[in-house]
Amino acid sequence: MELQNIKKTRMDNHKCRRYSPIKDKECLALTLADTDFAFPSVVKSNIDKMLDKGDLSYTFLEKDFKESISQWYSKRFNIDISNENICVGNGVIYWIQVAIHSYTKEGDGIIIQPPVYNPFIDVIKECNRKVVKSPLVFKNNVFTIDFKDLEEKFKVNSVFLFCNPHNPTGNVWKEEDILKILELAKKYDVLIIADEIWQDLIFEEGFNPIVKYKNIWRKIISISSPAKTFNMGGMQFGHIIIPNKEIHGEINDQSISHFHYSSSNAITQNIVQTVYTNELSEKWLDEKFKPKLQLQRNRLMYFLRENDIEHSASNSTFLIWAKIGSGEFIEKEALDKLLRKNNLHITLGDQYGEAYRGWARINIGISDEDMAKLIRRLERVLDTIESSKNNAA
Repeated sequence: MELQNIKKTRMDNHKCRRYSPIKDKECLALTLADTDFAFPSVVKSNIDKMLDKGDLSYTFLEKDFKESISQWYSKRFNIDISNENICVGNGVIYWIQVAIHSYTKEGDGIIIQPPVYNPFIDVIKECNRKVVKSPLVFKNNVFTIDFKDLEEKFKVNSVFLFCNPHNPTGNVWKEEDILKILELAKKYDVLIIADEIWQDLIFEEGFNPIVKYKNIWRKIISISSPAKTFNMGGMQFGHIIIPNKEIHGEINDQSISHFHYSSSNAITQNIVQTVYTNELSEKWLDEKFKPKLQLQRNRLMYFLRENDIEHSASNSTFLIWAKIGSGEFIEKEALDKLLRKNNLHITLGDQYGEAYRGWARINIGISDEDMAKLIRRLERVLDTIESSKNNAA
């Protein structure tokens, strides 16, 4: 059975963030990082059973709830996670904010690796901390870490915000990269906050969660969620794993006292336990969702290679990072206008910093029909850019 396409439902829903700005239904909205596919049907079945009982009273945080998270790590990554190391909350950015407040003071620097998920910058600034950039190096369609620069930043800052798999490039950092980062963190006493929300959407190689290396360096925090894995971003849930008892205590206290979050709601608990423990959810992920995303990734990357378009050789996520703008269309306004003229609504690289003008983050969590439209429209965009260059020559 195929994945259920819910694009029409989402377009008719004026509260859907990805589609609400779109007036023309022919426009492809490829911005916000969710997909056009329905979550596993077993989730709805289990929620229906719960609601049939008519009880949504206050609930305790059940032991089985955290156990479902630790079971997922055991099944998928062969890692043993103690329930005592797990906290739950409102999502990845929520936990980043809590960690920053718990472990730093105003004016402290937080290290990031551009081009990186732009809300990182927003949350650092909102916490009145300083954004410290250690940009990734791009060569031959691969982004790599500049370890010499990163070490210089580690010498004078105490927190590193690590994105793995990396958004927007789709890089899955190799074990040797992670070990080098841990070595530097230990040398300079740096806390690593790892956003690992895309950890379940890896296509070829395996994934190494930061908590796998807790015996090397214990000042680590792993943040993740089933939101991307099962296409349920609107659930607003994230879990955090902290092996260090002292840091765990500080962050848990901060979450309760400063952010007033003490538990998760009953429906969220039901959903998380379902997706992490039910075999039908895992089957949906491995046999339907991931193969579809991998197919769409391969189709778009083939098109980009055939047209000599610089792009990140993504091995994860449902995002493609590509440099489609050039010449007079390197500027944000001109490129955005050209894309919209061709009914494409895409996140432009300027949001990640001036160094990424002309780049774009393209959501490929779409149907085969829409992927064909995307490729045809991108072809027209590239033809226009090429004609403009020839006329200017």
